[in-house]
Amino acid sequence: MALKQETSRKIKIGAASAMCVFSVLVTVTGVLAWFSTNKGVNADHGSFNIAKVDSAVTAITVHDFYGLTADESEFGFDPTPNHTIDLTNESGSDSGEFAMGGYSLTDPHHPVLFLFAVDGTNEVIKLKTESPYLAQAIPEEDYTVATYSALSTYEDGAIVKVTADENNYNTTTYYQYHSSDSSFELTWLDLKQEHNPLSSIVVSYYLLFEDDPTDNTGTHQTKTGDLMIPNGFGGGSTAQTKTYMPVASSDLNDANSSSFVSFDANGNPVFNRTANLYQGSTSGYTHLGIVIDYLPDSLEYIYSFYLGHIFLNAGLGFDCDWSMEI
Repeated sequence: MALKQETSRKIKIGAASAMCVFSVLVTVTGVLAWFSTNKGVNADHGSFNIAKVDSAVTAITVHDFYGLTADESEFGFDPTPNHTIDLTNESGSDSGEFAMGGYSLTDPHHPVLFLFAVDGTNEVIKLKTESPYLAQAIPEEDYTVATYSALSTYEDGAIVKVTADENNYNTTTYYQYHSSDSSFELTWLDLKQEHNPLSSIVVSYYLLFEDDPTDNTGTHQTKTGDLMIPNGFGGGSTAQTKTYMPVASSDLNDANSSSFVSFDANGNPVFNRTANLYQGSTSGYTHLGIVIDYLPDSLEYIYSFYLGHIFLNAGLGFDCDWSMEI
């Protein structure tokens, strides 16, 4: 496949604003990622806004990924949170940045775990984005303007090309005009060196826990044992003894997964601007886990789609472009 042929490939996922922020460097030999969390009401591009509606969630913690067991049967996460989001008040909290981990073609799993404390009632967790899928054909425009601020009023359904969109780092974009509410829907984004939409390359999985998985009591207990810790850009991994939250690899499967992008029987991407991470009762459970990881099929599709593009050799940047509703 084209993804395996590009030896200098790297991807960086990042954002400069507050809220939940990814900054990831992805190559065929390794990835570094940073993630910071804060609660608020206004989300800039690259932000991760968390809106609490009528929710069973009482608190959210975010946990680093250590590594896999040698037989790859378990994922190990740090029981001590790097971030805590207190949803009992409006201000929340911010605890800085942490490393998400490394991605490579031979070592693709470097997830992050969101752990939601829940009170037993029904819960819906969604991610929403206004971005389109990164790799798709350029639409045929009806009008062309130089900047986003130059957009005007058009007939319903008109496609307008913006050659230097100041809302998207001065790259080329296309919008569809909706006359019913005079709104502009972003329908196409040009590939950028930085600030591409993270929604195009991730997948999530949900987990339910009858008790707190961060301690050594109850059904879900922490373990102490060897995990294979990636060596970073040097490649490979080294066994290190860690006390960790175990998540069975078999529990991260299609039955409990969700993503913005899926692929049809012909291998074509199907993109939805909403990803339903979980919907159902939390009765009998104290915690709900959401694991967010890379989606290798989408990364491969994007690199194949843009094969030969000059940006691929220098590395691509991806920003967190969604909001969360709980």
